[in-house]
Amino acid sequence: MGDTVPVQDKCAIVDTVSRIVKSRSGARLGFHEGHVLLGIILLEKEGPLGRKLLYRKLGVTETSARSLVRRLSAQGLVSVDRVAGAFLTERGEEAARLIRGYIKVERNGDGFVSSPSYVIALRDTLFNDEPVMNIRDMIISSGAREAVVAYVDGEASVPGLPPQHSLYRRIAEAAKKYMEPWSRGTVVFTSIDGGLSEAYRVAYILLRHRCWRERYC
Repeated sequence: MGDTVPVQDKCAIVDTVSRIVKSRSGARLGFHEGHVLLGIILLEKEGPLGRKLLYRKLGVTETSARSLVRRLSAQGLVSVDRVAGAFLTERGEEAARLIRGYIKVERNGDGFVSSPSYVIALRDTLFNDEPVMNIRDMIISSGAREAVVAYVDGEASVPGLPPQHSLYRRIAEAAKKYMEPWSRGTVVFTSIDGGLSEAYRVAYILLRHRCWRERYC
């Protein structure tokens, strides 16, 4: 896959997840977009997984895990073996490869934000045509407490932070490291409670915002 992801491919992540979390008859779901992304990644790495193990890893109730698996199955992404548990179909494996080819979420200990901290890398997505405060506000409104945003486009920049600031070079170097092997995109260092699923939800919200702008603006 080349370094630039076609809009229709990267936004397919958003389209698929939005279908899975779409409310039916006003029912409130016990999982969100971040659980969907993390669930697919977990099933790719560790599947098949039984429902009890899956709900513990996702941090949702057993009932919510059952509902999530049912909806993933309805989209053709998951099959269930009555003994082994849930596993990705061929289509589900393709979805996992697309997610991994576009989104990276890791626990982070660089100290740029308070703990628990995560780093989110979005390949081939730049928000430098928007005020960085708008992007930070979006991240905070998604549940994060803090956020440092960096852009990588060959070189790295940290909008909103003066280049002479003592942390500028460290953040820029870390952003380039986390963006590898990709050469272009956005890196977010964020402090957020709730584990990896919440960080994946922030990644989804940023990706959804960018896809909307690329499609309609």
